[in-house]
Amino acid sequence: MTGLGVAALRAARPELLSAAARGIEEHRRTVTGGIETVLRGRSTALSDAGGSLSRWSGPASTAAAGRFSALAAELTHVGRDLAVCSQALSHAGLRLRSALGLLTRAEARAQERGARVTQAGVLVVPARVPRGDPVLDAHEVREDALMREEVTAYLRQAGRVATETDADLARHLVEAAGGCLAPGERGVLTSLPPPPVSGPGHPSADVFANAAWWRSLTSEERRQLVQERPESVGPRDGLPGADRDQANRILLDRVERAARGRLAVLEAGGEPLPEEVGAGGSAVLALGLSERAGALELVRGRLDALRAVRAVLGRQDGARRRLLLLDVAGRHPKAAVAIGEVDTAPHVATFVGGFTTTVGGDLDRYDRELARLRSSSSGMAHGDVAVVTWLGYAAPQADEVLTPSRTVMSSGVAARGGEELAAFVTGLDASREVPADQSVLAHSYGSVVLSFALRRPTGIDRAALFGSPGTGGAVRSVVDTGLKPGAFNVLGSIDDPVVAGGRVVLGPSAASVVGARTLSTYAPGAEGSPGARRTSRGHSDYLKAGSDSAFNLAAVVAGRGDATVAESAAERARKAWR
Repeated sequence: MTGLGVAALRAARPELLSAAARGIEEHRRTVTGGIETVLRGRSTALSDAGGSLSRWSGPASTAAAGRFSALAAELTHVGRDLAVCSQALSHAGLRLRSALGLLTRAEARAQERGARVTQAGVLVVPARVPRGDPVLDAHEVREDALMREEVTAYLRQAGRVATETDADLARHLVEAAGGCLAPGERGVLTSLPPPPVSGPGHPSADVFANAAWWRSLTSEERRQLVQERPESVGPRDGLPGADRDQANRILLDRVERAARGRLAVLEAGGEPLPEEVGAGGSAVLALGLSERAGALELVRGRLDALRAVRAVLGRQDGARRRLLLLDVAGRHPKAAVAIGEVDTAPHVATFVGGFTTTVGGDLDRYDRELARLRSSSSGMAHGDVAVVTWLGYAAPQADEVLTPSRTVMSSGVAARGGEELAAFVTGLDASREVPADQSVLAHSYGSVVLSFALRRPTGIDRAALFGSPGTGGAVRSVVDTGLKPGAFNVLGSIDDPVVAGGRVVLGPSAASVVGARTLSTYAPGAEGSPGARRTSRGHSDYLKAGSDSAFNLAAVVAGRGDATVAESAAERARKAWR
């Protein structure tokens, strides 16, 4: 910590500031009563004793009126200074309480891991005794890394809040005492700006910094930010889902109006904006179409995505939906929509789509499938379940196969997407009072994204990779993930060509990861038999209603490893040709 340290903060008494604010407010009310008395005296002095309409006039009358007016003005000035002091002290008391809350949270989080925070603000983590199981040891390392980042973020924000509050309060009090307050000055302390992004490579640190910042604000400050600066709230991982949802719905209205306006301009023959030039994709370039044609493709795709988001949010199936992410910049719009309450549900599952996934083309289908999965999982889980369709990375598209930086044939897109996924799921826990039991279900190329996310400290408790082309070299053993034993689950249908051939370019295969659990997607039986109905075929059948794969995914979400159906010997035999 810098500025005011842990020792000073622990000794702080915000209730004294609040008491001082109340005392000064009483004095301000007394002064206000004095102003009313002076004004009544001025009125009486200017009236004749008999109360007639005639007035005292002349030099003496003018002098008296001036004295009364000057006294009233002086008392008004004093009252304003007292009001500023009272409001500043009250606000400072709230801010100091939030700083103490951050410190308390940091200390509690450290204690959960057997660590402590010293008077100097140093986090002391005890040496861990190896358990003899490398998977459990790796899990301990991951948990300690998450704890360090969270505690560090809360200590840093606590010190920042206390230091800035101290300086801001002093400025208000000194200016009020010296009669130097600017006209219209109020006692509201300067707003605490959001933390800067530390850049690639530090998603968890950024997430916990965001969470600490949000907790340091008053409820009124949060409300104002949501309404007046939704762009600072909606996209920010680590903030509560309910607040992000409100902000993102405001942004949805804004960007939809802007996109419609741009479409009208372009269709009328207008020129594309710089951000729209060259964004149409390789198909437009290959056909030699104009920059305006590329811009039209971009804007129409943006509107398709926005319409899909609005349609899903408006779905009337009895479940609340939250818009947790909306980003339509560039050629690949991103969105994340939750079914259920991610802020409170004991179990939260995040789904990651794969190759060719788009918001406009796939959000509706995934939302329907995940609503069904949530219903199945809720029947097995202890407590409520929330599920998220996370289309929060720019999935590679079919017309980008020959583009080195975007091709599905490499793990480059997955590495970047993994960082975004890690920040998102860690943010879900960071925003809550009690962390959720979190699962991530990843299909196709999305499983490569998940593999890279698992290389970072995250809040993921279980992973399920289905229809996976491989891990892109990111994961070769469960030790690489920091997950507990039995938490890395793999599902591959007997005739999925992506599972069969994907490992050639994106290997190793998910099923070959040391410590992986392979779950069933197959049941023997002739065409039309119950076994056939339970079997998933091809690459896109894993969430089919009534299938073993859908049941297994629901059990993973519910934390019911005991209920999952393991891959059978017969199923393994059918896959032996791989």
